[in-house]
Amino acid sequence: MLDHAHGWMTKLAIAALVGACAWITWLRRKTKQPIARSALALMFAASLMMATAASWPLLEPMVFKALGIVKKKTPQNG
Repeated sequence: MLDHAHGWMTKLAIAALVGACAWITWLRRKTKQPIARSALALMFAASLMMATAASWPLLEPMVFKALGIVKKKTPQNG
């Protein structure tokens, strides 16, 4: 069950980030006020973290090798 948690949570977080960006854009157009720098900074940071999380399956082998972490192979049932 936990094997699929990363995929589901990443998809949920991407949806939340897209929704937050849409909400900020909608408020910007409704109020005609500029977006606060703090909101832009938080959305930028969230986008960077999301990109890292989404690309983790590609980054994992390189990061583990650089840190000297060896993944244990699970025995095949069967």
